[in-house]
Amino acid sequence: MPDNPSFWDDFVRRVFAGFVEGNPDGLDKTVSLLALAFRRGLMDPATLDDRSLILCLLACSPGDPLYQAADKELIRRGVSPEEKGHALTGLCPRRMSDILWLGIERHALAGDLVFQAVAQEHAPNLSKFYSRTFMMARGAAEATAWIHLSQVFTSVKLGTLIEWKGDFAAILYRRVVRAISWDKIPTAWPSHPPGWANGISEAERRFIDCSHKVQLERRRVLYLSFWAGLNTEQIGLAVTSKKKRTTPGEAALELVQGWQEVLGQM
Repeated sequence: MPDNPSFWDDFVRRVFAGFVEGNPDGLDKTVSLLALAFRRGLMDPATLDDRSLILCLLACSPGDPLYQAADKELIRRGVSPEEKGHALTGLCPRRMSDILWLGIERHALAGDLVFQAVAQEHAPNLSKFYSRTFMMARGAAEATAWIHLSQVFTSVKLGTLIEWKGDFAAILYRRVVRAISWDKIPTAWPSHPPGWANGISEAERRFIDCSHKVQLERRRVLYLSFWAGLNTEQIGLAVTSKKKRTTPGEAALELVQGWQEVLGQM
């Protein structure tokens, strides 16, 4: 089994979690995108980790070519039912509403401890979102992420958390999205690419190249899913503006079309 999740492992996780949570027909969309990547020869089951293979089994029907290929690979690896269960542990990040409320309601020390926990959960995705969206150096992206996390955490009210059902990620990215001048984000690699570009896989590089060609609003939804790890309900909340409310269904449609465009070019 591969030691570390690859670009295509991330793809499987993001597509599965992004569509299935809070979306009645999300599984159909998940299957269609997984099948498209497999059919085009982009995603090789032999390079996926156990968790991704199991998600393919959960999403697809036994007669699907991807199901059969994933099942064959798991059998080849000798993965037991117990190991399959272990591979799924921790797939979906836990909701932190209770601990957030504790941190906001209690004294400063508790708030600081809770912020560290919140930052550990959200800072990696937010840093990657900034670095890939703006072609920003890793250090600058990490600093920007921590600053924004601190600002949102210290300003969010208990009533807001209750209204948003404890979904701190949706609150965070709602403010991130509103703070970004989307018409000014890069549409190509800079003449001097950031250092992290030297360490990414060829698949991720092709994904970035192709995503730059996607229409801006659709690319925003794509990045919120893949880099930030949001599901379609959270994306809808994040991109909703005073002028236009975006439903989870509308976010899902944009996300499917975005992936279809990117996978079609990769």
